Amino acid sequence: MNMILSISSRGLVYFPDKLQKKLKLKKPGKLEITFLKNSKVELKPVKDILDFVGKSKIKAPDDFDFRKYLEENYEGR
Repeated sequence: MNMILSISSRGLVYFPDKLQKKLKLKKPGKLEITFLKNSKVELKPVKDILDFVGKSKIKAPDDFDFRKYLEENYEGR
């Protein structure tokens, strides 16, 4: 798949929906860019810690707010 992406005057790049689906990007989300030889790049989505919520076999209470827990207990560590 080849695509041409436009860069705005502010340096923003628009990723068409087709490319977002191919890269499995989430909105909002982050993208890691690795610079390879010969001006080539590798793009990989970056997982958010919240992507792992619910993957554990340990069951949290239904009213447990994981983001709030992290903000209160892990500020800048």
